[in-house]
Amino acid sequence: MNQNHFLSTLFILSFCIGLLGAFFKIMHWPGSDSILLTAAGIWIVFILLALLEIISSKEIKTSEKIMWSFGMVLMSGIVGIVYMLVGRRRITRNS
Repeated sequence: MNQNHFLSTLFILSFCIGLLGAFFKIMHWPGSDSILLTAAGIWIVFILLALLEIISSKEIKTSEKIMWSFGMVLMSGIVGIVYMLVGRRRITRNS
């Protein structure tokens, strides 16, 4: 599996497992903590791979790399969605 599909899969998997964990938590079912911890772990791997992709890109300027990096670290939920839907095509254009 190439990195394009792998990163997309991590993003979707983390989102779905997080929703499942939230549902378990709301219903007070056992195992919710483990599910949410798994979702957080997958999300961290997604963030690290996205940061690696941003930093190694030759398509964008250094200032934009810094902007994406700070956004990914500080507001990872919103910036992760924007990165996957809009920014990733332009950042990885020739990679």
